[in-house]
Amino acid sequence: LASSSADRRICFWDVSKITAPQTPQDEEDGPPELLFMHAGHTARISDLSWNPVHGEDWVIASVAEDNVLQLWRVAEPVYRDDASMDDDTQA
Repeated sequence: LASSSADRRICFWDVSKITAPQTPQDEEDGPPELLFMHAGHTARISDLSWNPVHGEDWVIASVAEDNVLQLWRVAEPVYRDDASMDDDTQA
C-alpha cells in the first residue's frame, strides 16, 4: 500500500505488520507497518503510480504540484524480509 499527502512524502505500508511487536529502538522509526518513506519532492504530491511491468514492481513514478516528475526504485532490503535476504547471501 502506498500513500501520499500534503507533507510532500510518499509512504509504503505493509498492513500485515499492524500491531507487530517492536523494540524501543524500532519505535523511534515509526509504526511497524511503515516500510519506507520517500521525501524527495519539494511541493505537494499530486499523483503516484506503480510500474506495471512485471519484474520491475518496485519502480515508482511520482509527480508534485510543481510538475516535477520523479522515477525511483525502492531498495530491495526495504521490501524483502530478513529471512529471504539471508537465504540469498548464503547461496
